[in-house]
Amino acid sequence: MKKIVTILALLFVLTTASNAQNRGGGGGQRMSEEIQSMKIAFMTDFLKLTPTESEKFWPLYNRYWGERMKIVHDKRVLYKKIEENVATEAEIESLIKLNDAEIRIIAKYAEEVSKALSADKAAKMFVADEKFKSTLLKRAQGGK
Repeated sequence: MKKIVTILALLFVLTTASNAQNRGGGGGQRMSEEIQSMKIAFMTDFLKLTPTESEKFWPLYNRYWGERMKIVHDKRVLYKKIEENVATEAEIESLIKLNDAEIRIIAKYAEEVSKALSADKAAKMFVADEKFKSTLLKRAQGGK
């Protein structure tokens, strides 16, 4: 059963990633697709998603992740600007607004996933994100 879920998840991510990624990439796109595949397998296993739950979960999660990454990108741009210049009150206000927007996105999708699946799986989605990030960092640092 886990193999079927993992295979379905991998197929889903490969089709989603190929449609979502820029066509100009080379090795970077391949790496991104590999990480996406790993993430789908990790989260599917961690959340113990059934095929039916996966059908509900992944579209929600992909929207959540897309909205969240837009905010993260905007924050990185702002951090770079602040690092290179003297910060202004407007930049501080922008940073606060971006953090508020990120929290609203998290709350919105916690509620949506909770309604679609369960409160437990909604909460564990955030735990799974952090655990996956830690796993990637360990691998990048040479650990297993």
